[in-house]
Amino acid sequence: MQKTGVAGFSLIEIVISMLMVAIAACGFIRWQVAHIYAARQVEASANAMRLASELADWIRALPEEFSHQHNADIFQIFRQPLTSPSMTCFYSDCNPEQQIEFDLYEWRQRLLQALPGARVEVCHDDQSRDAQMHAWPCQATSSLSAPLIIKIGWQRLGSAQSLPQLVLAVGFVAP
Repeated sequence: MQKTGVAGFSLIEIVISMLMVAIAACGFIRWQVAHIYAARQVEASANAMRLASELADWIRALPEEFSHQHNADIFQIFRQPLTSPSMTCFYSDCNPEQQIEFDLYEWRQRLLQALPGARVEVCHDDQSRDAQMHAWPCQATSSLSAPLIIKIGWQRLGSAQSLPQLVLAVGFVAP
């Protein structure tokens, strides 16, 4: 016996094929979201590295006698809330203290623009690199023979941890 009529797909076949397409689409969307998240983290890490390198160069450029006299003051600036400097040094002459205050304010503005809610710690720290990566406080805050460390952390999407995500050793400062 021969069938007559038009051959086609049954309702079951169509539902199964649509289900397979939906599962594949969900997987693709999930992959896209993970890719976007990873791209944002890479961008945040690159911004943090650029800003930490910039700060390290700025610290290295300080005159030696000035950096030893005001080391603690410079490190304390990062622990204080961001406030406008007492003087804008773009168009007026500033003394060295005002210039440092202004430069660090400008740097922190760029940091918060690139990494909203970022936290910074600059200190001398003689802990192991592992310990530096897993804690904000520095161990040797008064020892100038310990390497100078810049720690930057920012809020990761989906993470409540507040650990440094970038630790940059600037180098040793001779006592």
